[in-house]
Amino acid sequence: DLTPVGDSQAGGVQEAAAQQFKVKCRCIVHYASELHGMRIAQDHNLLPWAVRYASQLINITAVGKDGRTPWSRHRDGSFQS
Repeated sequence: DLTPVGDSQAGGVQEAAAQQFKVKCRCIVHYASELHGMRIAQDHNLLPWAVRYASQLINITAVGKDGRTPWSRHRDGSFQS
């Protein structure tokens, strides 16, 4: 799906997904910072992990209109921890 450059509303679904991802990453980093009582620098090793973990959480827990998660659609079954 091609959207015009600079028109963020044209790609509403993509923008919503990006926003959900950013919020999840910020929450993970903020919680880790609060939990350990430290400030997380921009080059901290936690950040790449937080990005991967946020995407994993979204793939495992976000339920779509069909009542399934991205994980279950891709793997053809529910997530087993």
